[in-house]
Amino acid sequence: MFRVGDRYLFALTYGRDSDWVQNVVSAGRCEITTRRKQVELVNPTVFSDPARRDIPVPARWILGLIDVEDFMTLERPL
Repeated sequence: MFRVGDRYLFALTYGRDSDWVQNVVSAGRCEITTRRKQVELVNPTVFSDPARRDIPVPARWILGLIDVEDFMTLERPL
């Protein structure tokens, strides 16, 4: 998971059809724990980005080596 501005970006290393991705999309929300805090996230958007533009360079290379091109963004509720 990466923070990109006010969004949370998840690399879908198991693909966009994995159960957890489908569950989050169906629910329209999820909760994560980061830095020992619960964070509610909403509005999941799944997309492909072969260039991995929003990923930091070292992680971009690693994700490229394992052919990860699918991602999901979520945001904190207003």
